[in-house]
Amino acid sequence: MNSVLFGQVTKALKKNSYLDFSTMTCETEKDRVVLRGVVPSYFEKQMAQESLRSIEGIGEILNELEVLKRPHHPFFSTMENRILNK
Repeated sequence: MNSVLFGQVTKALKKNSYLDFSTMTCETEKDRVVLRGVVPSYFEKQMAQESLRSIEGIGEILNELEVLKRPHHPFFSTMENRILNK
């Protein structure tokens, strides 16, 4: 495990206000990061990956997060649309 990279990755994921890090895990080995766990939308799956792009030292990101859709709720649809249309 690359403990320096692991710290940077977990910090970035926790800092992203659109993600619930409690449903995710990450593993680091050399310059490779593997994301696992469950997220409620493809948007959040992509946000998790994108939040790591600026971290120097990552050579590969394997995004193995599973999407389990939550029941439709107007609040979530409105928030995703606002974020995507910025």
